[in-house]
Amino acid sequence: MKRESEARPASPAGSERGPHLLGRIAELLRLEQFGGAAAAGRGSALAIVGEPGMGKTSLLESAIWAGDLRLLRALGVEAEMGLPYACLHQLLQPIIQLRGDLPPRQKEVLGVALGLDEGAQPDPFVVALAALGLLNAAAAERPVLCVVDDLHWADAASRAAVLFVARRLNATPISLLLTVRRDEWAAIGERSLPTIDLGELDLSAAIDLITREAGPGVMPDVARRLHEATGGNPLALIEVVRLLQPGQLRGWKPLPNPLPLTRRVEQAFASRIEDLATDTRTLLLAIAADGSGKLHTILRAAEILGVDPAVLDAAIANGLLQVGGGDVRFSHPLIATLVYGRATVEDRKQVHSALAELTKAGDPDRHAWHLSAAAVRPDHAVADALAQAAKRAAGRGAFVEAVSAFERAAELSTEASTRASMLYDAAQAAWMGGQPRAAKDLLDRARRASPTIVAGTEVEALRGVIELSVGDAHRAYRVLVAAANEVRTHDPERALELLALASEAASLALDYPSEIELGRMVAGWEVGDNPKLQVLREALIGFGDRSAGDLEGSMGHLRHAIELAQSLDEPQTLLTAGRAADWAGDDDRSYRFHLAIVEMANERGSLSHVPIAGARLALAEIISGNLAGGSITAGDTVRLAQETGQAELASHPRLWLALVHAMQGNGDLVDKHLMEAFGTAGPRSRELVHDAASWIRSVLALGEGRADDAMSLLEPITHPVIQTFSSLDRFEAAAATGNGRGLDWLAIWARFAESSGAACALARLSHGRAILGSDPQAAEQNLLTALTYHAASRRPFELARTQLALGSLLRRHRERGRSREYLRGALQRFEGLGAVRWAERARAELRATGETVSRGGRPPIEQLTRQELRIAQAVGEGRSNRDIASTLFLSPRTVDFHLRNVFSKLGISSRTELAGMAARGKLLPLAEPTGSPGQAAMSGLPAEIGPR
Repeated sequence: MKRESEARPASPAGSERGPHLLGRIAELLRLEQFGGAAAAGRGSALAIVGEPGMGKTSLLESAIWAGDLRLLRALGVEAEMGLPYACLHQLLQPIIQLRGDLPPRQKEVLGVALGLDEGAQPDPFVVALAALGLLNAAAAERPVLCVVDDLHWADAASRAAVLFVARRLNATPISLLLTVRRDEWAAIGERSLPTIDLGELDLSAAIDLITREAGPGVMPDVARRLHEATGGNPLALIEVVRLLQPGQLRGWKPLPNPLPLTRRVEQAFASRIEDLATDTRTLLLAIAADGSGKLHTILRAAEILGVDPAVLDAAIANGLLQVGGGDVRFSHPLIATLVYGRATVEDRKQVHSALAELTKAGDPDRHAWHLSAAAVRPDHAVADALAQAAKRAAGRGAFVEAVSAFERAAELSTEASTRASMLYDAAQAAWMGGQPRAAKDLLDRARRASPTIVAGTEVEALRGVIELSVGDAHRAYRVLVAAANEVRTHDPERALELLALASEAASLALDYPSEIELGRMVAGWEVGDNPKLQVLREALIGFGDRSAGDLEGSMGHLRHAIELAQSLDEPQTLLTAGRAADWAGDDDRSYRFHLAIVEMANERGSLSHVPIAGARLALAEIISGNLAGGSITAGDTVRLAQETGQAELASHPRLWLALVHAMQGNGDLVDKHLMEAFGTAGPRSRELVHDAASWIRSVLALGEGRADDAMSLLEPITHPVIQTFSSLDRFEAAAATGNGRGLDWLAIWARFAESSGAACALARLSHGRAILGSDPQAAEQNLLTALTYHAASRRPFELARTQLALGSLLRRHRERGRSREYLRGALQRFEGLGAVRWAERARAELRATGETVSRGGRPPIEQLTRQELRIAQAVGEGRSNRDIASTLFLSPRTVDFHLRNVFSKLGISSRTELAGMAARGKLLPLAEPTGSPGQAAMSGLPAEIGPR
């Protein structure tokens, strides 16, 4: 690969290797393969991971070798960790002129994030998508190599954007090479990227390294002791050898006791630093504190500090600094850490004051940070400057940096009221940044700092929302209702929004009296002709009536809310409307509402609702028979929940992944996903997850013909949502085992099914009456009635189970000809779903009729990967590659790559043929509502009782 301004050696595996590359043959070969793929335009990402001193940067530098690639590089700087998007700005600055190629929204957001333009607060995901788009624009000219050294010291906003890009480079001419410390890599938690893990050097490589540094004559025993003492760390070996006397290396004199071990590498640097003159150490401290790496800044700082810049020559000669191209940097990051850590408070104050003076005019954010670093006591002016920097960071979507700045501003505030306000602002930023527990802690600190100042509706609303997410649902309800009452008279829209959240809290706590109270509270509210307010009010009344047992009355309000919501595009309101559709058994509208939320989030970049709506949408797709699409949605939802700092919200989509495998008879994968769901479930959702796991295992058991096991799993379920989900399974398990509770369950279900009139609920009711009743003729008629309802509800797995039940009934009554029609239909649907255990049951029944049945082949659609299927479905809907790329957070090149694979696997050659397959039902389009979404909300909010 070739720099923009210089060429490098032809191969990273050449004979002229730096000392940190000795013993790294396997790693160099891996990098050579990486570089060859990059030069060929087959992009990917690779992280070089290791402890400090293992040679990460040296290995990275070796990868920048000859080839026609455009090099973009950035360095994570510890002093800039509080400056949002500083590292991303470094990386993209050479190609920023290509910003005009981006879609208008992405161009605008990227400009705001990088401080180039003024504008509204950008969403971090849109910033990351814009960064990917900019790199794609650059790669259209020639392949691009991005190099980010010391990712662990990059600001959080940049780090998130870089990792976002790294996960989406398949089939693009963009390659990304990272270096990161091992402990920080574990903390970052990015497990999807390939890595080169730099371990310790073996003894042979260590001896080669020692010999290279000290020359021949080092005693083998001395080399072994040094290798052991340093843990094979190349940097530690180099520094220790440089400190030892020739006689010690040759065994003439005893080695120092104790030896400078790996954890004492800083001692080696300290010795070299302490030998420098005071003025030299002062400028080293300025370089460490500044972090920009700009030589002109350090020269100006030297002038303010009254230091002759020529004193840097000693540090350069000593190997501590590297200067070139207008940049100055430490030869190893540990040096900067040591220089800053060993400086006195007074020295730091002096240097930061000088840097604050330099940045006063042109860089208010750096100016504020330097002022705060120089402050040793509370200072109102400095606190205010830092608070303004924090607001700018939040405005650019850099919430992690904003939290740090607000917290530091609170420390520097001179009055309790100001301190409390700063901590409240920090709590808001933490909440927006996906850190609900940090937000809760900050809000508690704010209230302790000044209980009388940190008060008011919005403060209480934030407290209620946080409680709803990570705290106590009952407390959340009380706080949200109180906040709503405060604003009801002058802001009814905000009041209803807060009450809708309170309703979620009551539902989460299974607090039916509170649901009833909310319905009565809003029943008399005048909301005019505002559709949003009407939706919220009607839904809350409907939820209340349902909890009060008035199923018939609740349906009118819920249906009214559903109808009004069809014209809305506000995610929070659609979530409430989707919940209403679930309660009313409206498969079609529930699917559409949750799909709309996900699509709007992708288009607008606001992903806060995706973990909730995505989980519901995943279940909707699974119930509708689109198991592959539901798995994709569930997997995407798990990833987004983790990426947005909402790991607890991953438990429900993991349950639905387990459900898919239960339907398909993959017991090991069922257990795997259920264990992951238990691992991420919060305290409040554990009952639901536990009961859901029992239900899902019962589906597996029924498919395998283990009705007794299924019954033992289903009987203890107490959570009303899971009781609802599992109603059909309960009927079948009770019928197969002769358990009398089946009739009790059927009576409860009949009331809901008949009051809702939902086709899916009535289908289950008729199916249950057939298999739990004692009249064979009535059983046949009930199953035929169930099939009629199934035709309207479009739930193929349940339809196939009814066909199986009817075919089995007719076979037992010796009506073999008629039975085969239904059994063939059941077999075809089970095979299409990949439900192999259920298909085997249908196949066995067909054989019992005297029909010869062979095993079905694997449907072509199952040959596609999850990503290929998602793209195939989108193309089948008529979407363009650019639109698909934006929706799925991929590059257009990646979409094109996957689409070629789709054509190959399906034996087609055009988008028209793919659309034809969709029209014939060979693909189940994501935009076609084929079933009802699930009711399990992802924020730990339980889904509501509905027809399942």
